[in-house]
Amino acid sequence: MPYIQYRLIQKCDDVMKKIESEFSNYTITQDHTLLQAMKAIDEGGVRLVFVVDDMFRLVGCLSDGDLRRAILSGVSMDSKIYQHMNKKAVSYTLDTDRTLLENYIRKFDITYIPILDASGKIIDIENRDLFFQRMTAGHAVALMVGGQGTRLGNLTRNKPKPLISVGDKPVLETIIERFSQQGFQDFYLAINYHGDQIKSFFGDGQEYGVRIHYLEEPKCLQHFDILQNKWLNKEG
Repeated sequence: MPYIQYRLIQKCDDVMKKIESEFSNYTITQDHTLLQAMKAIDEGGVRLVFVVDDMFRLVGCLSDGDLRRAILSGVSMDSKIYQHMNKKAVSYTLDTDRTLLENYIRKFDITYIPILDASGKIIDIENRDLFFQRMTAGHAVALMVGGQGTRLGNLTRNKPKPLISVGDKPVLETIIERFSQQGFQDFYLAINYHGDQIKSFFGDGQEYGVRIHYLEEPKCLQHFDILQNKWLNKEG
């Protein structure tokens, strides 16, 4: 074998060993037992392990839910993982369409997704939160919350509509939390009517893990006038 070919093979082996070491807390081979898988899940702290063969190719996954169901069914904890794992673990390759992946993550609420090479080996593990943070990086959310809410009558006489509770929290709090869950961190709130109450309630957003900026309207403007006047023009 030519030396350069030997070195390339050796380098590939070194890379794979590094990858296997890096993701050892998230992977386990299919010939391990349920008891060993339980220990691995506990140590990994992500509520599941990806099951691989002896070539580090993905063959399935085993979650803490799969473990609970196995225990409740009365199987021995010495049973092999492959008898109880999910053999249709979600994964993707580097050329997977990002929109397709995003839709899949949202639909099935997947937290960790293995990235595979052409042979099916795990080369990385994607974290949902980091995935959405990268997708939303540099993008801000603008919310028009300065209206008087006159159609709600007495409900908004002394309180702005965004602070009216729906369920156990103000509707604006729910909106901000849901945007935050999708990775958005910068919010611009256009305020006017009882705007001081909104500022007092949300502050700078630190409590919610976001950054909140306020665009104070001198009067109740229509539609996106406030953005044009105080944000879009400033950004150029």
